[in-house]
Amino acid sequence: KRKMLLDKSIEAFSNAIALDSSNVDFYRNQAISYALADDIDNCKLVLQKGFILSKSDILYSYLVDKERLKKLFEQSVKYLSTPIKEMLATEFGVHL
Repeated sequence: KRKMLLDKSIEAFSNAIALDSSNVDFYRNQAISYALADDIDNCKLVLQKGFILSKSDILYSYLVDKERLKKLFEQSVKYLSTPIKEMLATEFGVHL
């Protein structure tokens, strides 16, 4: 059931991104879904897209700063694999 729900979450955020590809929150939330599904590559890719978008508009930059991402992922830390945590620390400076 967990996998099914995560797949639906990823799909929902994919649809949201298709409707508004400039919304950094959609990318961040999809990244959490990928992290919970232990999909390191897609989690990293989606977060990188969020970072790129955040640089296009100063109003978005705070959405992907290290502290904000840390708070976002801390909510799910007990469900995240060690490789996901390591990737977040190495690639994005988010230490959980």
